[in-house]
This record gives sequence, structure tokens and C-alpha cells, in this order.
Amino acid sequence: MDSRKFGSVVLASVSIADGHLDVFTRVANALNKQNPDRATAMATLLEQALVNFEVAVESPRPQTLAERYEAFSPELKAKLMLENGHLHFTVQGTALNSKDWEARLKTGGHKLSKYSADVLSKPDYNKNHRLEAGKIYKLGLVFGTEIAKDSERTTSNLKAHALREFGPEANEDLKGEVELLIREKFTNAELQAMGLWYIAVLHNPITDSGGHPRVLYSDRFVGSYVRAYYDGPGGQWRARGAFASLAS
Repeated sequence: MDSRKFGSVVLASVSIADGHLDVFTRVANALNKQNPDRATAMATLLEQALVNFEVAVESPRPQTLAERYEAFSPELKAKLMLENGHLHFTVQGTALNSKDWEARLKTGGHKLSKYSADVLSKPDYNKNHRLEAGKIYKLGLVFGTEIAKDSERTTSNLKAHALREFGPEANEDLKGEVELLIREKFTNAELQAMGLWYIAVLHNPITDSGGHPRVLYSDRFVGSYVRAYYDGPGGQWRARGAFASLAS
């Protein structure tokens, strides 16, 4: 392990063991009021440290998706299908409004970040991002690692990749509710078993209170969260996640 990775592991282990993560978060929030660039840099460094920590301490994972799938627990296998080299699963639409979703997620032990709560409060969610109640939607996952270069892992490229893998309807009717159903479907332990830090849905962005376009994603970074990612032109995604698209 080189010195940089060792330092990241130490930082991550200290942050976890001593409960410093909340301190980092509060400091970053405070800095954000005066220096948003520095706050963003702090958050990025901390997240990368935790990723490096996981990589350093975990036992080696199987190299192929098929091997990983065989290692899944029976409970996780019951939720997933391995078809044509991709993981697939289904969700059932609810058509719930945003207020009902907030209560439902809280009851299930999930949390909304500041930005996802803001996004759900917008009329656009209730108007355009609810699914048909009772309808079953089949989804396929594109892993971030399927696009090797960070600079090329953009929303537009990921959508184009989904079109090639899942067909012309892959991105046509993606709505924010899909992400809320994904948060309910998979536990953090199951995301970890899949080798994922997050699952995102590249739906039409919802404009937040600051005028920024955002899409919803679930992560296991600190707790069981639904978050909202800034999805402006050319925005890039980290490799250790997956992206859900409609699949036939």
C-alpha cells in the first residue's frame, strides 16, 4: 500500500472510530457559506478516503458479475435476475405524492438529504415524477465501471450506453419515484454486496430552490439516504455506482 492510500485508510478509520464524520460534515456546511469550493473539496476527499478504506480492508471480490451474483445471499438473489450480462429487478409504482413518500421513507428507516427533500418539495415531482399505481416496471443496471474513464462517465454517455444495452425505451419514462422505490428495495448491506456505493436514476432533472438541476440517487455513504445530485451539463459520476434504466 503506498503512502497516499495508507493516509486515506488512516483518515477513514479515525473518522469512523471516533465519530468525526459529523464534525467533517458540520465544518463543510459552515465553510460552504463562505467557501463552497473548499467545502466541496473536503467532502470529496472524505468520501474518497472511505472508499479507499473499504477497498483496503475488504477481501477480494469475484472478478465477473456472474461470480459476484453466485456469491449473493438468497435474499438478494430473490430480488435480482442476471440476464444478458446485467442485473435486472422490478419495482411496483405507487403514485404517492411527495409528502406521503417522506413519511414512508422515514418509517422504513431511510433519510432524505437536504437537497433531495428540497427536490421532493417542488411541484414538478408530484406533477411529473410519480409512477402509475400498481404497474410493474422492469429495470436494468448499468455499472459505472462499464465506462472506464471518469471524464467520459457523464449523464449523456450513461444514457447512450443504456440505450445500447436495454433498447430504445431505456430512458423514455424514467421518473423520480423509481429512485424512491430502489431505496426501499435494497438495503445498504445489499448495495455493498453488489459492490456499489450508490444507485442513481437519470430521470429528467428537477430544479431545486437554487435553480440547479438535480436527479435522485440512493447511497450507503453514511446511513440509508436518498440524495439529489447536481446534474448540470457535462456532470460526471463516480465509478463505484450503478444507474437504473427501463428494460424490456
